[in-house]
Amino acid sequence: MFIVDGHEDIAMNALQHGRDVRLTVAEIREAEAAREPDPSLPHTGPDDAAMVGLPEHRLGGVGLVFSTIFTLPDPDPTVPTEKGLQQLLYYHDLARQPVGVRLITDAGGLDSLIHDWELAPTVDQRPVGFMMLMEGADPVSKPSELHEWIAGGVRMIGLAWKGTRYAGGTGQPG
Repeated sequence: MFIVDGHEDIAMNALQHGRDVRLTVAEIREAEAAREPDPSLPHTGPDDAAMVGLPEHRLGGVGLVFSTIFTLPDPDPTVPTEKGLQQLLYYHDLARQPVGVRLITDAGGLDSLIHDWELAPTVDQRPVGFMMLMEGADPVSKPSELHEWIAGGVRMIGLAWKGTRYAGGTGQPG
């Protein structure tokens, strides 16, 4: 069964926490255990443990992941924009590598992904599609830039994560 994972902070975890999604969860956790923790990095979850890698996606039947561009709100609008662009480039770089990741930006790309996923000779050879979504619109420094994010492959944007300059969210005013 082709499963869709509706939300993964893959790029943020890679760029801020050094988590390589190409590895298994066990390999990611082993690498993290060997490093000194960095208290300056934002907290990412209940226990900050790596929870997924591409091998687990494939083994679990996940064929499409809504992969986030996530930045913390910042009073300086250039900070989330820069971090968001770094994450966008991370996804494009990952898709260029021979690891079976495809960026999905339209119905034709999704149809092709599902077709190839179903015909893959083994679970390990299944392609995994990443459809980019922005969790909180802060990387869009001004609305006129929206077309650039769309051209880059972003297909969904949630206006707020907590309180931002665009809207309130997660119980925050705005």
